[in-house]
Amino acid sequence: MTAVEYDYDIKTMYKGNPKGRKLIGRGVASSCGPEVLDLNTIYLIYAKTDDEGDFLSIVSYKKMANVTYEDIERMENYYDCSCEISFNNFAPVIGPPGWPSSGLSDPVKEMKECKVPFNYCRRSGYCKNIEGKCTWGNHGECD
Repeated sequence: MTAVEYDYDIKTMYKGNPKGRKLIGRGVASSCGPEVLDLNTIYLIYAKTDDEGDFLSIVSYKKMANVTYEDIERMENYYDCSCEISFNNFAPVIGPPGWPSSGLSDPVKEMKECKVPFNYCRRSGYCKNIEGKCTWGNHGECD
């Protein structure tokens, strides 16, 4: 998969630790094209580590001029990096009548999994571990 490598200076770190990792972009929706970033512009970048932890991959970004106080507050106080966000609950898989379910579930995984509702708000949504279970929530305006 093609990726573009970016040089970056961190002004403020809201969550995590970059540990000198390379920042890469794979394009909008992993299209293998470059991210459209302007030189000498400050961005709020949402990034995740790869499985090996070798680099940071851009998930999304926005210019700081478009960032609200609620966006920063949500990152500092509401995001929980120990939770796993799941978008797989939009279309339930239905088998033929009488078809048994697998019956297999992992209670530990279910506690760490944050199921995103169908009508979620991308701007204000977050996932946080509340009382031992990861839960979806909203903070700020939805647009």
